[in-house]
Amino acid sequence: MKSKIFLFPISLAVIFFSSIIIIFSPLKSVKIVNVPYTQPITISSPDLSQVIKSPLILKGQIDSSWVFEASFPVELFDNQGKSLFKGTASAPNWTDGNGDLVDFTATIKFSTSANSGILEIKNDNPSGLPENDKSQKFSVLFVK
Repeated sequence: MKSKIFLFPISLAVIFFSSIIIIFSPLKSVKIVNVPYTQPITISSPDLSQVIKSPLILKGQIDSSWVFEASFPVELFDNQGKSLFKGTASAPNWTDGNGDLVDFTATIKFSTSANSGILEIKNDNPSGLPENDKSQKFSVLFVK
């Protein structure tokens, strides 16, 4: 019985001093750094806000992490979701990027009677795992 009476005040003291240490210990400061977000893909030519026609010579820059063995998939759809073109774009200097943007080109040949569609640029995903898939879509207008 004496040992229980002796342990109770010691337990209270441990809890009390632990609480004091936790409450008054300095918090680690966290440095917040604002890193600007850049789009993984920028199109420099043609101006996609204007109408496009076949053959479409697409030029721009892409995040080098989206490229594998100097290429990545490109697909063009009409406004009904029908695929008009499925192929690859070329980024010959993809190893120079280290996660930065690298130049790319693609020649897209298509035929359609639609007046609008979607250009989808995908990352090359050699693993085939769906969780690694990324894409960026651009609205396009076709010449009638």
